[in-house]
Amino acid sequence: MKGDGLIETDITAVSEERLEIALRPGAVFGTRYALEERIASGRTGELFRALDLRLQRRVALKVLRHDVGSIAQARIAAALEHPNVVAIHDVGVREGMPFIAMEYVDGRPLRTFVGSAISVETKLAWMIEVARALAAAHEKGLVHGDIKPDNILICDDNGIVKVLDFGGAHVGTPGYMPPEQVRGEAVDAPVDQFAWGVVAYELFAGKLPTPTSPHLTNVPFEVAQVIARALSMRPESRYASMEEVVAALADPRLLGIHGMVRATKPQRLARWRSPRMWLPVLGAIAVAAGTLQLCGRNRDTPSSEIAASGAIDMPVTAIPLSPTCNKTAEIHYRRGLVSQREATWELARPAFEQAVGADPECKEAQLQLLITAYFRYSVTKEREQFRRVISMRDALSERDRALLDAWTPLVASEPANREEAARRFDAAVERYPRDAQILALAAMIHGFLALDTTQLERCVALARRAIVVDPKYGEAMQIMASALSRLGRHDEAMQAIDQCMNVAPGSGECLLERIRIQSLRGQCSEAVTSARKWISNVPTSSGAYRHLANTLASEGASIEAVETALQQWHNNHPDEGQRATYIYHRASLAAFYGNFVSMEELTKELIAGVEESATLFDHARAASMQVELLTETGRSAEAAAVAEQFLRRRDAWTEGFSITTPYEPAMFGVLLREGKISRERWVELSETWEKNALSTLSRQQAWGLRWGAALNPFYWQDQSDARELAATAWRMRPPPLPQGRSHEQPLSLGLLADAFQGRIALTTGADDAEAAQLFEPMAQNCHVLEQPFASVRTHQWMGEAKERLGDKDAACREYGIVLERWGEAKPRSTTATAARKRSEALGCK
Repeated sequence: MKGDGLIETDITAVSEERLEIALRPGAVFGTRYALEERIASGRTGELFRALDLRLQRRVALKVLRHDVGSIAQARIAAALEHPNVVAIHDVGVREGMPFIAMEYVDGRPLRTFVGSAISVETKLAWMIEVARALAAAHEKGLVHGDIKPDNILICDDNGIVKVLDFGGAHVGTPGYMPPEQVRGEAVDAPVDQFAWGVVAYELFAGKLPTPTSPHLTNVPFEVAQVIARALSMRPESRYASMEEVVAALADPRLLGIHGMVRATKPQRLARWRSPRMWLPVLGAIAVAAGTLQLCGRNRDTPSSEIAASGAIDMPVTAIPLSPTCNKTAEIHYRRGLVSQREATWELARPAFEQAVGADPECKEAQLQLLITAYFRYSVTKEREQFRRVISMRDALSERDRALLDAWTPLVASEPANREEAARRFDAAVERYPRDAQILALAAMIHGFLALDTTQLERCVALARRAIVVDPKYGEAMQIMASALSRLGRHDEAMQAIDQCMNVAPGSGECLLERIRIQSLRGQCSEAVTSARKWISNVPTSSGAYRHLANTLASEGASIEAVETALQQWHNNHPDEGQRATYIYHRASLAAFYGNFVSMEELTKELIAGVEESATLFDHARAASMQVELLTETGRSAEAAAVAEQFLRRRDAWTEGFSITTPYEPAMFGVLLREGKISRERWVELSETWEKNALSTLSRQQAWGLRWGAALNPFYWQDQSDARELAATAWRMRPPPLPQGRSHEQPLSLGLLADAFQGRIALTTGADDAEAAQLFEPMAQNCHVLEQPFASVRTHQWMGEAKERLGDKDAACREYGIVLERWGEAKPRSTTATAARKRSEALGCK
């Protein structure tokens, strides 16, 4: 095919020997398609699962023995884009062999479910999707000409219908052709409608219709009428279009919502003009095992699983509520679901709290509260809520039990078992492939794992499916944007955020994601604007004020302005459990502005405030803050004593679901630098930490945090020991991520890991240019209150890298930033002392 690297040649009959040689699994067809597995073989050709080497995607490659008009038709069909149509990616001829490269989908032919016990509602939903696919094709002037159960697939992973072989030769299959097609007349849209009617009748009745077949009696009367009209012998007696068929079936009453209405008027189908025309029906041929199927993997999944999965779309706002819940609880429950859909969980949680307050026995509201409070309750409070919901489990619907069971490993395991939660959510998705909330939550859990691009791509795919089910699902758009951003696809992420803001202008989570991307790009002014917009949308938002404080500090605003923003955050989030976080950020603010006396007082208040907490995160964060302060002010021995005390008590606290990964390596590092532990003991502790960290971090970032923390802040009495440690770390460095950016959340953790990698590179002298590049994201970041010490120290390290690279002006600028922040700090800053010494040596102004 011209333009795609294939050579157009004349089509000739292809011998079996030639096919066998050219189409062996492992061969490359047409220099582009690597053949992986023969899916099926038939009289017209061969079907393979193949890898498109150019675009690196799986395709179903159909190679024909001879062309009967398929290539020309397929080129026309390639322009058809519809979610219920198997997409055609490429069409052409290679060495006399016509081929069609199509979307690869795992699924089973509709034939598999003819006569099965699958619900009428599910079968009807499938037939509506087939009708929509045909309507879309007809609108573009494309006729299928061979609709039958074997050309309709039910996808295994999501239950979506896919119609294949658009662009075929319009040969038709006996038993599914209307009279005019049997007579050899032109194939047009009414032909497809008749075939659709035959398939629908066969699916519901378990057999093909005959001239004397009555109306179907196991479907609503209205559905039976639609099918009967589609089966009219005269084209003009059928519906004017497939759009009309869709409209006739679109009444929700026909989807089982108000119960089934049995047909009450058994009528005979119209007779054929000639009995001869029924001969193809009476002689219908069973599909041979070699018939070409797009999804050729044999599946042993019983039909009952698909029947239980629920093929009808369930938007978030349609999640059912028990009639036993009182009216007040229902009002708050529905408001909570709307807030979820609009990606504003900070409003969803209080709505569900009000719902359970109005009716504690409203089990669905209790379940939704468990989910939305996950990031906002303490571990103890979240587990109390979990026990409350577990006590109601038997009264929950089957769907809600599946949701609860999938959520359980996040709350009941110690620590939170994200991998098990992901597996359970995947199982729930298989069972409820059109439940928007389950799809979105499954996406979110895969985003938690973030081990590699595979997990993040899975997150994106699940979020997209949730949006297909519920096109106004802002939360799914935010989840997708987050994953895209962490894959380095920031422009696509911004598009997803814009989409979210269009459907949910007040979304807090989507504005949060925009702030994160702007921060990655160093666009702190734009991030300030986004935070202000968030506040205007949700004036009571605590998160908005926290991010405003971060971005204002990054922009160089006065300490008074940042303190006011933090106070507004606390005013709108006065929960006792958040008091420690408020104190932590005030201490971070003091650290960033070099007010170490105030920071020390706040750190003591923080440590006292979490003394009775059972959560490891609270103690790790407080101890780490104190270690950082003591180290920066030249009191490393005291810092080591704090680290020792923390590690002795560590095992008594519960890990919960909050990330503690950035804190412990710093404590191991100060103990090693101060000689409190041997090198061997440090290796033992840090290796154990790294092994555990790989459940939530990529290998590259875990490596950076482990080794970089030991060299941070580079205050070793014996510099040769530091260089030897850095050299050992550099030899063990994993390959960098393809995008060159961290995949971790929170954002500040990835930036810290990158900066520590740069610290290692700088210490070894291996690559000063790469070190400077690794420092850049942290030096430009807009979340300085998340990592106040690293945010300033990185400028010192960047100055050293620029100095080695011979860029005096850049080095002076970096040292100047350190001195502006910490030059007058009391007690004295060791980083600022080093910056001043280097600045003076360079003759910086």
